[in-house]
Amino acid sequence: MRKIEKLTKTLLAFAMMAGFAACSSDSDTGSNTPQGDRYLTLSINTKSVMRTTMLDSDPGSASEDAITALTIGIFNDAGDAVKIEEFASSAFDTSSGTIQVVITNQGLVDGNKVIAVANAPSGTFSGCTDITSFKAKTMTIDDALANGAAEKITNFPMVGNSTIAATTGNVNFTASVTLYHMVAKVSLAPITIDFSGNTLYPTATFTPEELFLYSVPASQAYWYTPGTTATVYSGESSATTKKEYLGSGATTIDIAKSHYLYTLPNSETGDKATKLVIKGTFKATPSSAGSTIYYPIYLDYVAPATAGAAGTAAAGDLPGYATEIGLTARTPKVVYANDNYKINVTIKSIGSTSPDSDLDPQQVTVSVTVAPWTDLTQSTTFN
Repeated sequence: MRKIEKLTKTLLAFAMMAGFAACSSDSDTGSNTPQGDRYLTLSINTKSVMRTTMLDSDPGSASEDAITALTIGIFNDAGDAVKIEEFASSAFDTSSGTIQVVITNQGLVDGNKVIAVANAPSGTFSGCTDITSFKAKTMTIDDALANGAAEKITNFPMVGNSTIAATTGNVNFTASVTLYHMVAKVSLAPITIDFSGNTLYPTATFTPEELFLYSVPASQAYWYTPGTTATVYSGESSATTKKEYLGSGATTIDIAKSHYLYTLPNSETGDKATKLVIKGTFKATPSSAGSTIYYPIYLDYVAPATAGAAGTAAAGDLPGYATEIGLTARTPKVVYANDNYKINVTIKSIGSTSPDSDLDPQQVTVSVTVAPWTDLTQSTTFN
């Protein structure tokens, strides 16, 4: 699996007194100051390239980092909104090789907080009067992950925040913001199936026929904290709460290829914890009748070596936004935004009859490395 290129969206804000028109919808909620208009220009370093959905091909950063709409919120020390402005792609100036948009407001001061949101539906933040209501706005699972019935691989929601700093008196301002995907990525390496060392099923076979995510929340706030909802969805083709883009559909899975899916963050660690599930037909012997079997895999979870013992989360670097939400350690099974869960699976024994069931112990090893998405690699062996 190739290394994903680094994702760093840098928003450079500086004041300009020249006229620079921006086509946008906006709301001014801050008080005017006698100094006249100030122009905050934000430059975003990114590429906007779109590709066709291919579950067995990594879309890569060109698609995953694409930005087609921006909402910028600026807030004072009290948390009140100074300016909230929405930009469609038609308002982007790309002449410098980056996306640039301009915000005009008389109330910009040193220390104003800035939140940038990429790819939110138009009107999402209408009516917000303060930073609390801004952060509380939610995206639906379809907003975040759907391209019709297909899996989205571009225009993912992204969020970043910073503060503006005065560089010349209280006229010129700069700010640097890093955007994080508000979804998580699941990268499944080629699957290994080997029953030769199993004393009960030495000649067994397993044919993967479906790959899907299970228990994905219906919504998520436009903020870093992983949430939860009463409603969760599955990508299994026969599920009553199905979202087609959460799975492969009923088909034969090419185990020699890598596969890629995306999910919303999820704070649940119990029955509604998110799993990647491999479904297929298991035969105890080549001539025996087959049965439907599942191999469910928790994300960011190191299973215990013995049944009944507690599992752990991956050790390693936290997401880059960890300090914003007070995150000091990962919680097992919690799915965090901007993580890339890189999973290696070896099947050596029979699985379960339901995606709800746990296979414990799983003998999982997890290592963490830092990349554009925060990569977490876990190897799972079903013995």
